[in-house]
Amino acid sequence: MPLQVRFGVPLSDSLRDDHLPSPLVDMLVYIAQHGVTTTDLFRRPGNSTELKGIMKRMVEGKEVVLTDYNFYTLASVIKKFLLRIPGGVFGADVELRLVEVLEIDNRMEQYDAIHSIISSLSRASQELLALLFGTWFRIVNHSEYNTMSSEAVSKSVAGSLFHTCQDDPQKIDRAVQLLQILI
Repeated sequence: MPLQVRFGVPLSDSLRDDHLPSPLVDMLVYIAQHGVTTTDLFRRPGNSTELKGIMKRMVEGKEVVLTDYNFYTLASVIKKFLLRIPGGVFGADVELRLVEVLEIDNRMEQYDAIHSIISSLSRASQELLALLFGTWFRIVNHSEYNTMSSEAVSKSVAGSLFHTCQDDPQKIDRAVQLLQILI
């Protein structure tokens, strides 16, 4: 039986043996393998009824047949999961440290600072980030099919990842700049 996915709890409470729940990993891998040519993925909302049904099945630990749903709905499930993590994937302090990296003028020093910050996160957070950014990189890498630039993807997901930036347009712009570097 697949593991349950817990929405609305700290990431550490969602884990089993310090790993992400397999249904969440499977969904991200499926999107990365098969959905990257979908136009406006992570930008367009999915079917809200199906979204609720998928989330309910995941919470109950029931199997979700990914091929039964469109990629917009699956991407919406991922965004909901991210939005419901109290404090976000990073937490307010790490979000601030990451955004401060933009003050560094040298790109290689920015990369080193980002690497240091992300390396300090829990193994599960790093695993989630690797899956997310790997998926988003593949989307951008297929932009000739889906018209999604790194800026478009970043704008689509910034609020889901950087919770402290959601209400301030200037902070969102900074988060988008940072996400473009990360992607």
